[in-house]
Amino acid sequence: GIDIPRDAWQPDRLPDHLRPTYQVLDPAGQVLGSGKDLAALQRQFAPQVTETLQALTADLARDGLADWDFDELARSVRRELNGNQLTGYPALAEVADTVAIRVLESPAAQRQSHWAGTRRLLINTIASPVKQLIRGLDQRQRLTLSRAPHGSPAALLADCVAATVDASMRAAGLNPDSGVWTRTAFQQLRAEVAAELPANAARLLTVVEQLIAAKQDVEVDLAATASPAGRVVQAEVRQQLDELIYPGFVLDTGVGQLPQLRRYLRAMSQRLADAPANPARDRDRQAQVEVVLRDLAELRDKLAERADPDRLAALRWMIEEFRVSLFAQQLGTAHPVSIPRIHRAMDELEDAAR
Repeated sequence: GIDIPRDAWQPDRLPDHLRPTYQVLDPAGQVLGSGKDLAALQRQFAPQVTETLQALTADLARDGLADWDFDELARSVRRELNGNQLTGYPALAEVADTVAIRVLESPAAQRQSHWAGTRRLLINTIASPVKQLIRGLDQRQRLTLSRAPHGSPAALLADCVAATVDASMRAAGLNPDSGVWTRTAFQQLRAEVAAELPANAARLLTVVEQLIAAKQDVEVDLAATASPAGRVVQAEVRQQLDELIYPGFVLDTGVGQLPQLRRYLRAMSQRLADAPANPARDRDRQAQVEVVLRDLAELRDKLAERADPDRLAALRWMIEEFRVSLFAQQLGTAHPVSIPRIHRAMDELEDAAR
């Protein structure tokens, strides 16, 4: 008895007694599962869907792809199983340091996989600048970069190259929602990326070197925090530091965002310096941070793969800016930020995911 416009149909916002119940059936019509949370059901049965799709599309799967040696990768394929039509979504997939073709269960999984697979295929088919970058390092730079958490300068440089290729893909006008799907488009993209890769990677390495040096400054400040009251702050800053600088952080953070990390690291040192003088104020500020961190974690769990990864990342960086505004206001923020602004951005992301 309730009229709801089709474009406003959002079952998860209805009262529980009005929300529809979804069912998952086997080919014989037997109920395998049911519930009012469609996304939860999809996550629960995703492994079975993936396994079935892989079996039905084994003729399309490939491993160890050395180059884009086919004309076009289909955006979707259909297979029939017991009279039912199943839709699969082919994509390049990054498997360790190699590339494969896989058929995935959803457009969202396809977008994420294909972007990473395309990036890896570019890296594997373009002459690597890593040796050239290593030769260009002086002793001071080598010492600084040796403190990176990657385990070796080569691993750090590979991270930088991957981030550079990723940024070049975006500079070419691509994003995970578009991508390249034909051999001609891939070859054109590869030519554009290869032309600028050595110079762009070298510039990025300079930024990363500064970040590793700033990380070392925070490490020194952490070591100097010895009071019992300071240990709580020390643990919180340590966790924040480890979540910013870790093996793979260059690619995960992205070229556009990386320069901001230096300010976040300076804000950590400022917090460590200020907290002993006013522990109550520090606890109040940290409590505000924990509110939005908890809300973001809940949003991630709720939306799962439906959320736009770039917009999720943007929320994470809003929270880092919020930390700066609380603990080191004198450093300034990249944009106005507050708890209401963060919550508004979360609501907008949730609406978009629906």
